[in-house]
Amino acid sequence: MIDSQRILSGIGFVSLIVMTITGCATTSPDTIAEPVANTLPARPKFIPANYVARVKHGGGEYNRLLALPSHAVWVDKTISEMKQAYEQQNNPNLNNNLINGAEMISNNFIVIECHIETMFADSSIAYDVSGLRNLNIYLNSPNGTKVYPLQHLLLTPALEKQVGTLRQYNRTNVLVFAMEDIISGLPTLPSETNSIRLNVEGFNSSYYFEWLAQEPIVLESLDPNKKPDITDVIRWRPTQAETYQVLKVRFSDLYSQLQALTRIHRN
Repeated sequence: MIDSQRILSGIGFVSLIVMTITGCATTSPDTIAEPVANTLPARPKFIPANYVARVKHGGGEYNRLLALPSHAVWVDKTISEMKQAYEQQNNPNLNNNLINGAEMISNNFIVIECHIETMFADSSIAYDVSGLRNLNIYLNSPNGTKVYPLQHLLLTPALEKQVGTLRQYNRTNVLVFAMEDIISGLPTLPSETNSIRLNVEGFNSSYYFEWLAQEPIVLESLDPNKKPDITDVIRWRPTQAETYQVLKVRFSDLYSQLQALTRIHRN
């Protein structure tokens, strides 16, 4: 994990990374040839408008089982590269196996960091909820498709704190979902999906984290046959709080735990 002071000191650097990722979506004003408008083709992967989703109560008996600070980060190639670039400021010799593994994982799996905070009268329930134990967890899209996690990692121990008469628990979980069905080879979530929810259900209550899809961007290109890279069209600009949330888990801490996935999927 990364301490908050270091993260905040690197926010300007990360903002520059995001600007660089999206900056190549524009054409130089000195270009002589007349640009041709190209519309981004059908999304090969889901691109969220905001990579950080806040917890929402979906109904049921308890509306504070997952506390409001709980949030989930959609960790795709964009976020992976932000984490990598930030860590390489202080560790330029980052393990190449981790870098190559992270790229393979981003291309074949959906990875979500769940930062859970809970505070409940029954501390045993609160402890379980912080680790997403005894809960029904799945992704779904508006067409009703449900995708259950392949892997659930407890990335940190449960941090315990006394708040009045209650115990507060904070924990980072990582959920991994298949990007395509192992039998049919089809995407587990349709490419035209305009929103995805991570549902958390249990103890007579339901919660969810939701990511809305980014609207397609019309790009200008000199070559009408050249397809723009998906990383060239990210609209998202993280706030200071979102930057902290995205970088709280280090690149090496995350992908060292996910390395087993590189042996599951072979192209």
